[in-house]
Amino acid sequence: MADDPEKPVGYGNPPKHSQFRKGCPQPKRRTKASGAIDVYALINAPVTVGEGNAAYKMHPHELALRKLASDAIKGNMRAIELLINEFIRYDIITAQVTGAEWRVRIYRPIDYDPDKWDQNLKLYGPPPWPLEHDGLCRIQELRDAARG
Repeated sequence: MADDPEKPVGYGNPPKHSQFRKGCPQPKRRTKASGAIDVYALINAPVTVGEGNAAYKMHPHELALRKLASDAIKGNMRAIELLINEFIRYDIITAQVTGAEWRVRIYRPIDYDPDKWDQNLKLYGPPPWPLEHDGLCRIQELRDAARG
């Protein structure tokens, strides 16, 4: 049966006459999937958002901030915390260290004078303060100073 008497024929050792067949194609090999993902393009790809009949594109970060703000308005404490962290990250507000007598975290607007803030904090406690000492009245003070 075997062409070569030295070599045994059996499992893993087929006879020489049936080892290679003409006309049988090679089996297709599985191609490896490309593992490279362009994360930057994925994160910055515009997202299509639809309201009613209108559809427009929006940056994913803006969409996430809008959703975060919506959840914060509804009272979700985790969303409020994340939104405050985003405000701090983009220098909209800054964290104010308070005394040990208050167990709250207070955030000071960036453009508010830190010395005046500390003075009001010692006199009146945590905000909201009386209107003449509120940070919103600072705009009127600046207008009066510019006129006078």
